[in-house]
Amino acid sequence: MKTAPPHSLEALPPQWLVRFCQLTAAFAMVAGLFSGCNLTQNSDCVSHSSNYEASLIDEGALAAEAPPEGVPYPMAIVLSQDAVNKLFAAVANADVPPLTIGDTIGGVPLSVTLDAQLPLIQVGGVNGCLTCLFSSMGFGLSVNVAGVAVGGTGAAAFQFPLFVQDNGLESTSFFAQLAQSEVVGIDLQIDGIPSAYMAPVNGLVTMAANAIITNEYGDTKLFDLNAWEVGDGDVKLVGRGPHIDAAQRTIVIGMQSNLVRPENGSIQWNPALPEGADIGLQIAPELIESLIRRMMHEDHIPRSYNESGQADSMGSEQVTLNTMRAGENELLTTSFRLWRTSGGFCGFADLQANLGLSISDKKLRFAAQNVKITDSAGVGNLLQYASNWGGSEFLSNVIDYSEITVNYNEFVIPGGKKADMSAESFRLDLGSEGLSLFLNIEAIVDAVTN
Repeated sequence: MKTAPPHSLEALPPQWLVRFCQLTAAFAMVAGLFSGCNLTQNSDCVSHSSNYEASLIDEGALAAEAPPEGVPYPMAIVLSQDAVNKLFAAVANADVPPLTIGDTIGGVPLSVTLDAQLPLIQVGGVNGCLTCLFSSMGFGLSVNVAGVAVGGTGAAAFQFPLFVQDNGLESTSFFAQLAQSEVVGIDLQIDGIPSAYMAPVNGLVTMAANAIITNEYGDTKLFDLNAWEVGDGDVKLVGRGPHIDAAQRTIVIGMQSNLVRPENGSIQWNPALPEGADIGLQIAPELIESLIRRMMHEDHIPRSYNESGQADSMGSEQVTLNTMRAGENELLTTSFRLWRTSGGFCGFADLQANLGLSISDKKLRFAAQNVKITDSAGVGNLLQYASNWGGSEFLSNVIDYSEITVNYNEFVIPGGKKADMSAESFRLDLGSEGLSLFLNIEAIVDAVTN
């Protein structure tokens, strides 16, 4: 009888021979799969991985310094005359002591006493001063001629420059330079003064009014403008201008940022405000887009997600932001890309969501709607999970940071105060004005410090 060689398959027991054949078939199947699609190195995965990495190179880039003075701006703040007076009243001394100034006219003692009220500011100067504000300070008046006192009232009209102090990338300070005031008119309401003394009285009143304005108020800091308190604190905003529009009684402050905007998205600022609005904000959508990119770069908005759209450091899908643009019907159209760059099924899917604005609890709020796929390539089963992204953690984060941007509230007032703002209305313009938001100053409150 012929026997099998000791190392041949025939020498194996029957049950071992069956197991060997099963393992051989399994390995053959795996080898076939790898030869058709290398799960980590096939050409599609390599290509999409390279494209994904390239898209991250300049994401959220920051300039070393903000652009210099000059338009265009990605953001502008429009202050109404009422807003300027609210801010001034929050920092100026309303309890100025009366001031008496005297002289002798033809041997007759003459004195005037002014009990000044808080000046009211009017936007727009006179005598061709393009950066000046105009003001009127009312006062109670007592005139003493040779020991005889006569009471009355009056007002001093004066103008002063609005000065902007650039604090580098950290902040911008705005000062009412009352120390450089120029009195341009005196109006007196008083009877019983001999006409011969009216001219000297006018002169003394002018001197007293000027002394109160320059000495008691001086260069009054109105506020600092700071950047949003977001992320690692590297995003900066600086004020430029100011641009004073006497016709609209508004002050426009152009805002520049160190956020790099690849398409240089900007607004053509409009100095007009709707009736009742204290402050207007005009924001180019690309500024919001650049801020979101920066938050992704700093990992404050996660990069990796699972198939349900929830953040997962081991998730198979990575996200990049494409664009944020003004769309129809006052919607902010947001486009983002889902990437899958490993695992055998590689590619991307572009999704678009419309962010609609509303006002809730006196703040501007975004809500995502109409999420849809606009483009794709080699995505395998990515598409079947795209519907999950309407309520994804990514969109939730985008909305959170977009709301921080549009609810700008960084008017820092001397004395540890801030202006508490409330949203009045909004408008999303398809043209050059971008996103226009209108706010009211509810109150001046203590700033919250960490």
